[in-house]
Amino acid sequence: MKKLISILFLIILASIFNYSESYASTSFAVNADIPLYGVNFDLNDTNIIFRVLDNNNTKVFYVQYNGYLCEEMNGYLPIVAMNDKGFFISCQIQSPAATYTIDQTIQTIEIGSLAVDVVADYSRIDDVIDYIGGQLPINSEASLHSLFADLTGATLIIEAGNVAEKRNENFTLMTDLPLNIEENKYSGTISEEEKESYVLTYNRLLKDVKDINVDKAFAILESSSQEWRGGGTQCSMVFDPEYGEVYLALNRDYTKIWKVSLAQSRIETWKGFTKQTTAYIGEGITSEEILHPDSFLEKYGLYMAVIAVIMVWIIIGSIVRRKRIRAFKPKEMEW
Repeated sequence: MKKLISILFLIILASIFNYSESYASTSFAVNADIPLYGVNFDLNDTNIIFRVLDNNNTKVFYVQYNGYLCEEMNGYLPIVAMNDKGFFISCQIQSPAATYTIDQTIQTIEIGSLAVDVVADYSRIDDVIDYIGGQLPINSEASLHSLFADLTGATLIIEAGNVAEKRNENFTLMTDLPLNIEENKYSGTISEEEKESYVLTYNRLLKDVKDINVDKAFAILESSSQEWRGGGTQCSMVFDPEYGEVYLALNRDYTKIWKVSLAQSRIETWKGFTKQTTAYIGEGITSEEILHPDSFLEKYGLYMAVIAVIMVWIIIGSIVRRKRIRAFKPKEMEW
């Protein structure tokens, strides 16, 4: 099943990025007094689902896109994730696509599959390095690269044909641009707009890295957010790996921030709201339900009411059965 999900993940990413305009999604990991991770998820206007699932006794927060090809998971596959050990993954498009050659004697591993496979099982970059071993990271359906980060301060960017391990860096930044592994900078033919966007984000991180906090991280994400006709930055997220919390801004509105707790599997209004609301996430809550909480709370309340009725029915049925058993007196058998 996990292999099937990984394959579907790649197919869906390919379908997403083949018909869209521009996807300069941004991910970063800051290794400072307060370790933080940040993500801008850029896409045509769509519905996103947020989940907190228990996988192998590890709670994992997933950000998933509505991929219509995957009916077995209700159409959703993961793009970004963090587990309760502070291990973080962001898988996004790479453009221009990486060029590489494959040695037929070397085993390969698909980048999208890797992101899906390791998030519930590992807590350190070293684990991912060991998992990859001598395998060559490759792409199949879509041109992807992934940023991994952990609480030790280690980060890892995986691109087709390369594995770059970076330790003790103040921060690691990944956009859609390919990475020159040896020189530790982005390379290739890029537009002035792409270069300006990358340099802007890099310089903001360089300026704020020593006293980074949630507000400053969102300011960095806002400065690199995008908007175009029919799409743009769908969701901006700041991850606090020490406390297992995730902060969300939707549809480029940075005046309202929600907070997710992995430990409690709940989402709540955090900043910019006149009314405090909270809801259980569990199997999932969509961006539309977060933006329109009344509809979600009505559905959630109806769901809980149905559960309550079923539980009462079970309890009453159990009591009735016990009374019948006590009242029953078997007759003596006659020969």
